[in-house]
This record gives sequence, C-alpha cells and structure tokens, in this order.
Amino acid sequence: TDTRLFLHANWLTGAASPNLDTKTSVVLSPMTTAFQGYPNYIFDDATSTMGAQSAQVFDGKLDATGSATINMDVKPDGVAPGMLRANFNTMVFEQGGAFSTDRYACTYSPYKSYVGFQLPEGYKYNGILYTNVNHQILVATVDEKGKPISSQNLQVQVYKLNWRWWWDSYENELA
Repeated sequence: TDTRLFLHANWLTGAASPNLDTKTSVVLSPMTTAFQGYPNYIFDDATSTMGAQSAQVFDGKLDATGSATINMDVKPDGVAPGMLRANFNTMVFEQGGAFSTDRYACTYSPYKSYVGFQLPEGYKYNGILYTNVNHQILVATVDEKGKPISSQNLQVQVYKLNWRWWWDSYENELA
C-alpha cells in the first residue's frame, strides 16, 4: 500500500525549522483486526504469522518551511494476518548534531478489503463444534475502514482441526 505522510517540524519557539536533516522509521507489528458493527467477527488470518518489522521511510532534509512529504511504500515481509500497528519514530537533527525525537502510533492497513467470519458459539465449556451437525457461519466483507462491500467470487473452505495436547504441537498446525 502506498501511503503519503506529511511531516512538519518547528522549533520550540514556534519558528520554522528549515532544511534540517530528518530520519523517520516505522515498526509494523500485527494487531487484532476489528471493525465497529462486527463485534464477534474474526478478520485475522490464523494461518499467517508475522513478527515486528522495521523500515526506514524517510532520510532527507526538511524544506524551507520545515516540512516534508513521505511516500511510505512499505510492504510487510510475508503475509500480514490483518491490520498492523505502525509505530513511527522521527528524529530531526539540529545543525550542531543534537536531535529531537517524536513518536507516533497508528493503525496501518496492508489490504483494501477484509473478510470476517462469525462462528457459532460452541458447546459446553470448551467451545467445540461437533462434526456431522449443521453450523451457521456468518460472513462479512468490508473495506479497510469497516464499510460493507460486495465481494464477487469469494471462496470459503472449512477444515476440521484435530485436537492435540499442548506438548504435541508443531509449527505448521493450528490445532
């Protein structure tokens, strides 16, 4: 996703800070994907895992007004399970070498749309869904802001997971 960010720095007195060297980095990390109006839907891909990833998104000078435009074209390595938390760290360097730092966090969507599932409540204390019983699974398709959208040719596959003891698990299994 190509995102434009606008950066502006002032001196503490409020005066512009022109032509100063600036570096901005971002750390992207997975977060739970949730949308208002879909409280019990799962929008994250349980088959995808992603650790925190960092990238330098700007290394340059501010313009004469103390501003810069950053074209953030950061794509996570691998497949992101859903929405990401973007933690920005900006350093603006004075001519003498000292620097000021600002940090900012926001939600970052690596996708234009999301598919969510609302699973039925399972039985008893363990939430199990028995085989050979019909279960209704609700499906919602939304854009990155959570607005409902129509999705053509959506294919859904349901798998049975086998239960295992916690010590008998493997990296490539969900169960």
